[in-house]
Amino acid sequence: MALNDIVIARGALARVCRLDVSIDGTHLATFIADGLIVASPTGSTGYSFSAGGPILDPVSRNLVVTPIAAYLSAIRSVVVSPKQVVRCLVVDAHEALVSIDGREDLPIAVGDVVEVHAVERPIRLIEPKGAQPFWDLLRHKVELLPS
Repeated sequence: MALNDIVIARGALARVCRLDVSIDGTHLATFIADGLIVASPTGSTGYSFSAGGPILDPVSRNLVVTPIAAYLSAIRSVVVSPKQVVRCLVVDAHEALVSIDGREDLPIAVGDVVEVHAVERPIRLIEPKGAQPFWDLLRHKVELLPS
């Protein structure tokens, strides 16, 4: 289980992966890329955002699917419903890994499938009284980024 994101990516060698991605059994795309990120709203402000994905409202339960450095792809990122299942089949990869919240790197091979979906019961987060609203915090962080 992941709180922020699940990343399917190439290993140490600088070779791309070929990943076949479907949403609820409907083929979305075959990405030739460095990898794929499936992020929750809390994870959408991290690696997925850096790879060109949108920032999701933290109270939404959607997932965002963002390819990493995709070669010749018209699809940059898609937002999927929390009821949908994202399925990623490793079609071709010299060496590939699945990372769960950046903590665990599990090797995967050609033919392996990674399925990601939102949990039915979301976790509850504590928000201290007087905490700055999410969008104010985000705006402040983005203003600090070099342009």
